[in-house]
Amino acid sequence: MATKVKLRKKKISGNRFSLYLDFYPAIFHPEKNKTTRREFLNLFIHEKPKTQLEKQYNVEVLEIAEAIRAKRHIAILNSDFEFLKKKSSLIDFMEYFREVANKKKTSNYDSWISSLKHFEDFAGGALYVKDLNLKTCKEFKEYLLNARNKKYKNKNVCISRNSASSYFDKFVSLLKQAYDEEVINTNLAEKITRIEEVETQREYLSIEELERLVNTICENPILKKAALFSALTGIAHKEICMLKWGDIRRTDEYGYFIPYKRKKSDRYDTLTISEQAYNLLGDRRADDKFVFEGLHYSDSNNRKLYKWISDAGIRKYNSLTRIYLYNSR
Repeated sequence: MATKVKLRKKKISGNRFSLYLDFYPAIFHPEKNKTTRREFLNLFIHEKPKTQLEKQYNVEVLEIAEAIRAKRHIAILNSDFEFLKKKSSLIDFMEYFREVANKKKTSNYDSWISSLKHFEDFAGGALYVKDLNLKTCKEFKEYLLNARNKKYKNKNVCISRNSASSYFDKFVSLLKQAYDEEVINTNLAEKITRIEEVETQREYLSIEELERLVNTICENPILKKAALFSALTGIAHKEICMLKWGDIRRTDEYGYFIPYKRKKSDRYDTLTISEQAYNLLGDRRADDKFVFEGLHYSDSNNRKLYKWISDAGIRKYNSLTRIYLYNSR
């Protein structure tokens, strides 16, 4: 059966489609010693072109893609698969990283984006697949490990070891996916050791220290309110970002509380909220509104959090940041 070559598109970030060729039946990859179904062309078109320029751009890119499809069809008829050997070398790995990270909307999205931003700072721009190797991966690992409270390329970088572990885990997962999708020809993920997390000692804030934080200015008022609410309730950042007014309930018997499901038993329980913690939140809004609207995880907010704690004269960084950023019920 002769192999058919179809031009297909895959939705990616930025309201765009990535163009690729679909081979059916699959063709033999001379370097990987196995069959493959796809060849990504590193060509993109607008999903919904709004201007005449965008429409013309789509037309021209599709013409180029169609010309490549026709060439591939002829090459396959002649049993010439040399094009597979060089197909991935000019793919921008940074762009691939962005595409993958931006799809993680419901799966550790903040950590994926932070990993991406640190890799962008490390690489300093585009990084083509042909330049991605084991040495580059190990250097990125060292960058994450050594970046705590140091300058890197004239930028202030502050990464805890456990954050470095999380960011590097995302990078290793990306490498595995890139190999599975035939973006890279070598399974680099198998050749890299991950960054081990370390146990951190739990510390607690005193009432006097909490009062100092209340009376200290934070560059991000929503972040300040959320962190204080977290310190008073033990709710982690992940849950706080998703907290809606409808989640906070009140009865005469229990006062304010938040119902939640226990992970192990799948049973519901309640978390009591003190009047002091509730009063931090301000005027109540509609049940479907987020309590801390606009709050999100970022390295910039992390720096503001550290600065606010430092400005309050507190050196127990784990006492607030561990509860707020890392704990989960």
